[in-house]
Amino acid sequence: MQEELIHFVWRNQLFNKLNLSTVSGQSLLILKQGLLNNDAGPDFSNGKTVMDELEWIGDIEIHYNSSQWNTHKHDQDVAYNQVILHVVWEHDKNVYRHDGSMLPTLELKDRVQPAILDQARILMKSTNHVPCQHFLPHIDKIHVSTVLNRALVQRLEQKSEKVFTELEQSSGNWEEAAFLLIAEALGSKVNGKALKELARRLPINILKKYAGNLFQIEALMFGISGLLRGKKASSQYLNELKQEFTFLAGKHGLSEKVMELSWWKFMRLRPSNFPTIRIAQLARLIAENSNLFSLFIHSDLNELNGKLKLVQSEYWQKHYTPGKRSKQPIPGLGQASINNIILNVTVPLLVGYGRELDELHYQDRAIEFLATLKPEDNRITKMWNSLGIKLINAAESQGSIELFNAECSYKKCLSCGIGYQILKSA
Repeated sequence: MQEELIHFVWRNQLFNKLNLSTVSGQSLLILKQGLLNNDAGPDFSNGKTVMDELEWIGDIEIHYNSSQWNTHKHDQDVAYNQVILHVVWEHDKNVYRHDGSMLPTLELKDRVQPAILDQARILMKSTNHVPCQHFLPHIDKIHVSTVLNRALVQRLEQKSEKVFTELEQSSGNWEEAAFLLIAEALGSKVNGKALKELARRLPINILKKYAGNLFQIEALMFGISGLLRGKKASSQYLNELKQEFTFLAGKHGLSEKVMELSWWKFMRLRPSNFPTIRIAQLARLIAENSNLFSLFIHSDLNELNGKLKLVQSEYWQKHYTPGKRSKQPIPGLGQASINNIILNVTVPLLVGYGRELDELHYQDRAIEFLATLKPEDNRITKMWNSLGIKLINAAESQGSIELFNAECSYKKCLSCGIGYQILKSA
């Protein structure tokens, strides 16, 4: 019997409450099981009970054995003097608070249905990626949807935390934070870190000085990237690009910020995903939009899709690296990449900005965007679909990813709404 399961049983009151009494014979009525405390101190706060017709309000502590109260030194801690009830699986000794008063104890071992324990053991011993997968066909779709919605909210909160991290490093500049996020998203998993580093070395306030001038923005970005360094100019465009960067780098003190070539990865990438193409597309985005933050926060989905259909400049439609011509025209940013930007830039910015202003309608807009987008197609979403959980939009796919990463992977079935339904119906 894990203490986690005792927590679950108590939190959800999944035990026989008929003729309840403490181990010392006091009649017991539970009015409130209390609120789970994730910080230091007793397990549940603000519980309410009636013992021998006297009402008690205070904390509730959970253990497997009563003696663990002493093992954990709660008897020496004044913070536990407000505990009104000790809930244990098995009572093995009377225990006392720091003030010397005996602690009322409720023993659960004969009050929990064996079927609940059996189902819990099955979940905990499962070797499947999703421990409850054999139970899923019997779970009402409404319950699954509710769990996915809760997981989505949790995922959005995590994404917004990343926004606040970028905001802090940008001295509270939302425009700079948006620039860092879009750079990382365009670079994707392979070159996201490198493109984000480029954005750090080349602040958006410098690029904005050349708004509308794509060539100068390209010169700055490709120059800082280091991808032109040591390259013999094989075209007038490259020669002029290098010359322009030399001038602008001297003007803005950027010469020492040029990146090493080792930052960039080309192996096993399609030419359309090469960092050179992504840099050219980012340059186009900046040249055509004077305010990135406003673009992501205030545009509707159709406007955003239109603005993000980025087609790189003519040279980079024909060359995937400096001086190397492509046999086929290199397309602009595809819809899958656009959706990825909406997921990893627009949605987090909306949620983060809403939290900053304490205005929920920004989060509502983010969820509306996700509900409109197609579900993601990756290893985790394919797994859920194979288990009969048909994800219909990006809101559900984002929720399913969070559920798997945060709950299923760690077998946290007892903190999951699906796990609750399984054990409740046992």
